Amino acid sequence: MSLRYLAGAAITVPLLPLMYLQGRRIRAAVPELPEATGPSGTSGQQSSRPFHLVSLGESTVAGVGVATHEQGLTGHFARRLSSLMERPVHWDVFARSGYTASRAASGLIPRIPQRPTDLVLIGLGGNDAFSLRSPERFVRDMQTAIDAVRERLGSVPILIASLPPIGDFPAFPWLIRRVMGGLIGLYCEQLHAAVAQLPGVEFCEERVTFASWIEKYPSDLCVDDFFSDGVHPSEVTYQSWGEDLADAVIARGLLCGS
Repeated sequence: MSLRYLAGAAITVPLLPLMYLQGRRIRAAVPELPEATGPSGTSGQQSSRPFHLVSLGESTVAGVGVATHEQGLTGHFARRLSSLMERPVHWDVFARSGYTASRAASGLIPRIPQRPTDLVLIGLGGNDAFSLRSPERFVRDMQTAIDAVRERLGSVPILIASLPPIGDFPAFPWLIRRVMGGLIGLYCEQLHAAVAQLPGVEFCEERVTFASWIEKYPSDLCVDDFFSDGVHPSEVTYQSWGEDLADAVIARGLLCGS
């Protein structure tokens, strides 16, 4: 177990009662939003053989914060990918709010149909951080999820989305942002090292920064505009995030031969 994690845990343990109380206040203050509707769709014109995408993950992949998956991460990712490839993208979403990497491996992956798939997008990590999983356990559970995907779908290319920027969530007090943001940073480091050894798997290890996203939009936008409830993304965030991920797929050559 990493020394940085152990040092952080030693500092955090005495603060857990305060964090627990703060967490209860957040739950009471933040509305419980539904998951998006329409978990299957096609982006782009049906002019050639469709590209098959599966999205797998937690609340962000489940589209919490927008009404439909067309407005969510998968919809925007698929539209951008379709434009870049000049090919229609058919997508299916398998995601549940509150799921950790371990629960996704056991509860979501077995539901994915065993049929030809060109890419799997995985978005996990937030709930593992909220559960205070160690970086080693998180990486181990992610590797289990990757193995389960490969067992079900064969040697399909896998893109792991950048982890959620919990340290920037407006609804969270400074203490929780600091602790959770630090833990997410450790997740990124260790997952990047682990994935580097896996062929056909890419991890967007760059930390999400809202400052870079704000540059794409009118100057009157602020951090709050990127959240639907102070925790989950708004459509503008899903659009920016999805387009960045699609660009990463092409830039990293993940789909060579597809």
